[in-house]
Amino acid sequence: LVLPYLMSEPYTDGACSNPTSKKWARAGYGVWYYDKCPRNVRCPLGGQYQGSDRAETIAALHAMFWHTTKTEIKVKTDNTSVRDGIEEWIKYLNGEADRPNCKQNKDMWKKIEKEIRRIGHEFVQVEWVRGHATEQDVEEKRTKQEEKYGNDQADRLAVEGRKEHEGVDKRAKEESERKMVTKIEHRM
Repeated sequence: LVLPYLMSEPYTDGACSNPTSKKWARAGYGVWYYDKCPRNVRCPLGGQYQGSDRAETIAALHAMFWHTTKTEIKVKTDNTSVRDGIEEWIKYLNGEADRPNCKQNKDMWKKIEKEIRRIGHEFVQVEWVRGHATEQDVEEKRTKQEEKYGNDQADRLAVEGRKEHEGVDKRAKEESERKMVTKIEHRM
């Protein structure tokens, strides 16, 4: 019996509104495998720390966490920090480099290390894809149509996940408007 070659190739992405405000920043992430796949997911980013890089990192972690077979997984991301971080961990686990010194999202990178070990570093790959690619990017061969589509779908899911932070965006806008009015009033 010969089994078909299986490789999981999830596209991962993160999104954040109000990224410059620690108080009002809200992020979400998305993982997309293929149309109508039950594993496609959109989630609001939980926890105190909200940001695009954290959402991107957790999206990759989510994809690896739910990879349960001893087959290859190729995480596709438009975030170079996520790509570089996963590559560094794979090199470290292959004995080709020193242990990575992750400064941002250290807690998430520890979990990613654990997932790479669980899956087997020889089964984990990561690939950078062009984010927010246009049809012109496809025509000029800067990206492939399937990569544009996959990244667009992961981005859509990430934005939907971010929007699940109900009412936060509205309150942030209202507070921003109040601050603007207060500044104007103080100038009078």
